[in-house]
Parts: sequence; C-alpha cells; structure tokens
Amino acid sequence: MYSNSQLYRRGYRRKAKPNELNIIKESAKAVGKEYCIEASINGLKHLVDDNTSWLERKYYRAPLVTTQMPEGISVSKIIFPAVGICTNNRISKRATTELARKLLKEERNKMYDAEEMLSLLVGLGSFYNIDPMDDDVVRPMQLHRALGEYDVNELIQSLTPHCEDILLRCAWNQQPKNCSDVFDFRLTMNGYCCTFNYLRGTDDMFMDSTESTRSTDMLEYGNKSSFDFDQGLKILLLLNEDDDFYYNIPLQGAQLQLSDIYDFPDAPSGSFSMQIISPNVQMTVMVTASLTVASRDIQHVPVKLRQCLFYDESPYLPYYTYSDCMLKCRMSFLLANCNCTPFNIPKMANTRTCDMRDIPCLRIYYAQSITVRPNIDQIPVELEMNTVDEGISCPMCYPTCSKTAYNYDFNNVKIYPEYLNTVQDTDRVDWLQGANFTGTSIVHVKYGKETADRYGQNVIMKWFDLIKNIMFSRLSWLIFVVLCWYSSFELIAAQYDAYQNNPISFVVETTYRDWDTYFPSIAICENDNTARIEAVSDRIFGEDHDFNIEEVLKEISYFKGFTYYVGELCTPEDPLEDCDKWNVTHYANLVRSSCEESLSNCFWNGVQFKCCDIFRPMPTEIGVCFVANSIQVREKNRVKLNMISNKTTGPGVLNFNVMVPAKIYVSNEEEVPSLTVIGLDTMSVGPETFYRRIISIRNIENDAGARLISPEKRKCRYVDENFVDVYPFYSYTACTVQCRKIAQLKLCNCTNFYMPNVPEQMKCDIKGIICLNKYINDLSALKAKWSSRPGLDCDCLPSCTEAEISIVKDFKRPINESYASVQIELGVLPSERYRRNVVRGILDLVVSTGGTGGLFLGASILSFVELLYILLIRPFCDVYSRIGDDPWYLKFGTRRLEDNHFKPNIGGIKKSVKQIKKR
Repeated sequence: MYSNSQLYRRGYRRKAKPNELNIIKESAKAVGKEYCIEASINGLKHLVDDNTSWLERKYYRAPLVTTQMPEGISVSKIIFPAVGICTNNRISKRATTELARKLLKEERNKMYDAEEMLSLLVGLGSFYNIDPMDDDVVRPMQLHRALGEYDVNELIQSLTPHCEDILLRCAWNQQPKNCSDVFDFRLTMNGYCCTFNYLRGTDDMFMDSTESTRSTDMLEYGNKSSFDFDQGLKILLLLNEDDDFYYNIPLQGAQLQLSDIYDFPDAPSGSFSMQIISPNVQMTVMVTASLTVASRDIQHVPVKLRQCLFYDESPYLPYYTYSDCMLKCRMSFLLANCNCTPFNIPKMANTRTCDMRDIPCLRIYYAQSITVRPNIDQIPVELEMNTVDEGISCPMCYPTCSKTAYNYDFNNVKIYPEYLNTVQDTDRVDWLQGANFTGTSIVHVKYGKETADRYGQNVIMKWFDLIKNIMFSRLSWLIFVVLCWYSSFELIAAQYDAYQNNPISFVVETTYRDWDTYFPSIAICENDNTARIEAVSDRIFGEDHDFNIEEVLKEISYFKGFTYYVGELCTPEDPLEDCDKWNVTHYANLVRSSCEESLSNCFWNGVQFKCCDIFRPMPTEIGVCFVANSIQVREKNRVKLNMISNKTTGPGVLNFNVMVPAKIYVSNEEEVPSLTVIGLDTMSVGPETFYRRIISIRNIENDAGARLISPEKRKCRYVDENFVDVYPFYSYTACTVQCRKIAQLKLCNCTNFYMPNVPEQMKCDIKGIICLNKYINDLSALKAKWSSRPGLDCDCLPSCTEAEISIVKDFKRPINESYASVQIELGVLPSERYRRNVVRGILDLVVSTGGTGGLFLGASILSFVELLYILLIRPFCDVYSRIGDDPWYLKFGTRRLEDNHFKPNIGGIKKSVKQIKKR
C-alpha cells in the first residue's frame, strides 16, 4: 500500500519528465550568474547582485576630477606665448675688440698686446658654458684682474649682439611693425636676448609682493592673436657671421625661445621650449594652447592629494608660479654653495652676481643646480649619489592649479636668398618690401587651430551628487562594463598595431665624455685620368691612333653607366681598332693606376703611415678603389690603424696626397662607392690644389633588444644580416648595388664588368655594355615605389649602425705641386648621438595588454583559467550529472509531503494508480 507522499511523488514524476535541453538552459543561466558573482573581473557582480549598490564607492583616493569643456575657448582670448630670439654667437667681435682697446689703455694691462687681450677675453664665454674648459684658454683670475672693476650684467649686455643688429623686419597680425617697438632686450637663461610679449616686470630683481604687472586673471594682459593663415608674429633675422666671436653652441644661427609670458625663460624652471634657427630657412611654429581653470572648491583638499597650488597659497613666494618656485630653489642652492648667483637669472635682494672669480665654484655646482630630483621619499645618506649628479630637491614646488599650457610644432623650409633678392617689391608681401635676404632666416609663430582646449578642475563630490539619483543601477553597470570592454579592446588593438608598426623610437644621448668616435671610411677612386689614357693609347695603338679610341678607353676604364662612344664606335659593322672584340676587363686594368701610383705621404694626427698598408683595394661597380677603415675589404690579417677620436686624442685629422685625378668618398665603414652616391657627398680632386673638408659625426647606438625585432619593423638591418652576394656585409649602398646587378641580368643577361663577386662568364662584353647603355635611365637612378619615373625600385633598408656624417665646411686653394693635397678632419668631438630604443617588444606587448585588462576589467591570467573552468568544464559536468535525477528531489529536496501548505487530491491519485495497475 502506497503512502500519500509516495503516491504524489510518482504522479509528479510522470508529469515532469526530465528534458535535456531545458536542463542545459537552466544550467547555463545558473552558471553564468555564478560566474558573474565569483569572477575576479571588475563590475560583473553588479549585473547580477541585487543587494550591492554601485554607489558604494569612495572618492577619497581621487578627490579631484578634470573635465574637458566641449566648446573650448577661442585662441583670440588667450595670451600669445612669449617669444625670444638669441643668436648662437653670444659675444660680438666688434664690441669685444672695442673692449680690448679700452683695457689695453689701463696700466694693469701693459703686459698684453691686442692679440693676447682678445685671446684672454675668450674666457668671458665661461659665463655661458660653465663646463670645464682648457685652462690655457680660460684663465678666470687673470681675466678678472684684467677687467678691473666691472658689473657682470652691464659687461655682458654691452658685448651681446643687440636686437637692431639681428632683427631686420617684423610683423604682428599682418601689420608691419618696427622691431624696436615689439621686441625688448631682456635677460633669459641664454643671456640677453630679444623678447616679445614677455611681461615679467624686471630682470634685475626677483619678483616680490610689490610687483604690479601680475594679475590673477590669466586672460587679462599681453598681446593676443587669432587663428588665420597670416596672423601671429613674423620676423626676418640677419645671421651675420662677420661679427662672430664666441658661440655657446657649435652651430651657426640663432635660438628661438618660447615660454609663458610671466615665466622667466629658463628650461629647468618651467614652461619653456627652444629650437635652433639655421641660416637660410623659413621656420613656421604652430602653437596649440590648452587652458586649465581650477575651482576654488578644491582648495580644501590637501596639497599632497591635489598636487597643485593657487597663486596666493605659497608661503615660499608672495605670488606663486611653478617657474618662480623652481627658479628661487635653484638660486638658493647656488647662493648656499657659491655665495652668488649667475648673471643669467634674476637676482634676490642683498645677493651678489657671480664674476670670473666664482667660475671654479660654478663648474662644481651649476650642473647640479639645473637637475631637479622628483619629489619622492627621503633617500638614506648612504645611498645618495655624488654631489654633482644627484640634482637638487625642491619639495615645496608644485604645478599651478590654473594655467595655460602651450605645445609647439616646428617646420623648416629652405629658402634661397639669391632668388628672393631678385623678386620685385610689387610681388612681395608688404612687410618684406625692400628687404635684402642675404644671410637671413624667416620665423613665423602662429596658432595652429582656432580654439584651445579648455579644462575645468573640481572636486569629484559634485559629480557624485549628480549621478547618485540614478535608479537603474544594474543598467548603469551594464553600460559601464560594455564601455570598459570596448575601451579595453580598442587599446589592445592600438597596442598591437603600435607593436607591429612602431616598435622603435629614437632618442638623443648627450653623455659624451667617454665616447670613442671612429673615423669614417675613406675611399679614393681614380676618375677620368686623361694623361694615363693617352699614355696607354700611345703604347697600344701607336702615337698616330684615332683619338676617338681614347674616349672609348675612358668610358670603359672609368665606367659610369653611360657609354656613348662605345655604342657608336664599337659596333660589329665598322668597329674602331676591333674594339667590339676587346676583353674590357683587361683594357680597363691597363688604364687604372695602382695604389703606389695614386697615393703618397699619408698622416694620421701628424703621424705618418704607409698609405697602401691602410688604403686597400676594394672592387666596386665603378672600378677598384683604395679604401681605409672599411669592413667590406675581403682580406685577412691586413694592417689596421686605430683611427679613434676621443677626449684624450682630440678630433682626428687625416692627410694624404692624391697623385691622380680621383673622387674621394667619405662614408660609414659598411658603405661602398656606387653609381648612385649623391654628388655632394664626394670630393673631386685634381692636381695643384689643396682640399680640406671638415666633417661632423653623430653615431647611432642600438638597444640590445633591437635584434629581436624584425628588420621590416625596426626599419634597418645589421651588417651581419646580409642577403646580398656582392659584398660580405650589408649596407644600404651594397643593397642598391645588388639591386642594380639583378636588374642588369634581367635586362641584358649580364652585369657591369666591374661588378664585385661575379663570375667572369656573367660579366658584360662590349655587346653587353651597349645593352646597359640602352637602359641607362632605368639602371642609373633610384626611385620610390610610388614613383612613375624611370629608375630602380630597390627595397633597401639603411644600416642600423650607420652614423650621420655631415659636411661642416669645404675649403680649396691652389698649390704649386703636381698632385692634390687632401685633409679630412673631424671638426669637434661629438656632443650627442642617436640611440635606437625598443619601446614595444613582445614583453612590452604582453605587459601593456595585461595592464589594459587590469585597468579596465581587473582581469589577470587567472581570470581566463577561471573563465574556462566556470563556463566550460563545470557546466557540462553539472548537466550530465543531473540528467535522470528525481524532479521531486530537485524541486523539494528531502521535504515530506505533509510539510507543504496544500492538500493534494488523494482520491484522484488513487484512481490513477488503479488504472495503471489494470494496464
């Protein structure tokens, strides 16, 4: 007999048979909710947890919020930045000569003549370059005695080139202006310069509370401009080399300084940007501004949390700016150590300006004074760095809460003064009419867009109050979670794209004290030696030969790609001297001179060496050249000369005599002479002439991780990543030679007979040379992939180690000798070099991807394990374990029927049971 509970359970089991699809749906729903509750990814639990409010957040760790105002602000309402022009020649030769003339009249200077006095006055440059110099050149105490009683600021001001000497024409907002009306001669970090829109009250004393030119309204004073093509400040500069006496940096031209109108123009102290203005260029500076206005509501937030100060908030300054705070901190440091301040910063009351007697002290402490350490926890004394390199700490200095920030984009275009001088005044803009452009440059500073970004800074509590009334918290969290996932995806995609396309960055290093600079490769290639051709022609063909044969010999021996006479005179129909059957390599070797016939009297830094021991023959596509310092020479155990320049040896000088007409190539050690080397990079030398070339070198250092980046991504190849067969090491020119070789084989089924490392059967005979001449336009020039003009499309990358070799100056004068005398020298030791850094390696990609996931989602690698386990493994195990379970047990567990609050129809159930038994 069945009990009431058993009867009801059997009836329910019959009505509710388990369905596998329903079980899967219910399981997926339960597991999805379980995952959202248990997952470590941020925000998911708020989508399913009814008891947790998303307003339960605290704002104390980030009490401020900065928002961008969508409308921005017109640049016409923002003060134009201060502009300064400083010539790199900081001391005028005319003014120095006049000073020397006056000093020689003093009794204390009777022991000097004019030349010695000028040499002594070179030491005034130590006011600009504090770094240690040669004691034979700079004699501070001797110069101090020679100057007698002097005021440093007045002395430097009188010796500096003035604005009227360098500013020829000016225009402001399309209106021509007298430069003297818009520019002032003011003190900056580079000494006295011509400044525009610089509103600081005085150069003599540090700002105090009585200064009245400052205003709390950052939009009130100063010149303003608008966004238009021809608006802004335009200047025509005269960069006069005749008055040069002392350069603070070894470059001709001037420095363009840009800064906030109230800040002292000083790089270590605040908003400052500087760019070199080279001669004969037009520099356009596009200015973009952003304005940040802070609410006074944030003033109750502690300074350490908001990390900024208002103008009236600092006990350190009566009117606070970050620039003045940093400047005063540096001045206090120098006062404490040298008891004076340099002339090129404003003074404080009752302080002394450093003179020549203080130069030794400034050399010790000046480098430290311009290096400011970040505000971090106190470093133990035993871990402090040395005195000079550690920098100074200014913990009292914070950025200003309300400020205008400027960004600058510089663009240079070369101008041609000779052409501009020929332009009629009627065709010139009004402010340049009548101007002489010889030795000038043009500067145009203007706004780059019509509106400036405007930001507001306020306490986050107001935003908290605004959103606390949102009732649909689950919908809000859903929106935020979707936005976070979308942002995370976009950032990861951008990071992967940057890894694929921009994994390398270039920086400039200036730690040059211990660098060794290797002298570049010097290649000497004989060129159009007419005397040699005549002599060989007389010996082979007799003195009464046809002179056209000399032109044929010249085109073959000094092959340049085009062979007009060979094509005209060596045809099979009527060849001259049977030249159509010549062995071209044999005849070319007869004409070319040997090393002993080409070079003599070789010196390195004044020490003679055997020319042909160092200048070794190297096959090139233009013939055999004699090369020094090249890694492409295929010789073992060859003599090497250490051509190194450093602070011990000084800049290197190479002298040699060239006995034949030749071209000289100055290039990197992996580069080779070729048909497509730019003509400006070569020197064509001939007899009875002295040639002198001064060069500068900027080397490239590579991060060790750069080798792990593919050449296509790093956009360069190392010399040992060689795929060409014409030379043992890779270089850009070696790649172009390989490219030309392949093209020659494709077009004419042979290569240039001078082509290196090519079997004899592949070299062109006379017929092949005529074929190469036919395709001269396609073979003699390089072109870009997108270009439609004739030329070679060579997919060649530069070498990763090639240095930047620049020509500083070329000199040439006649001599009474039958040879050419050549001197190639390094102008100065390099003060900077490039470094190729890996900024986005595979490890960086992993870290940045993980950081993005952690930032937006709070995810880690364990989150993916968690995802696999909760969503995939556990659900299927649960599904198959539940199929066939008793529905009564799933719904009611171990409860008895009598525990429920309803009474089942027992009679109906008994009747159903009897019917089942009858069946």
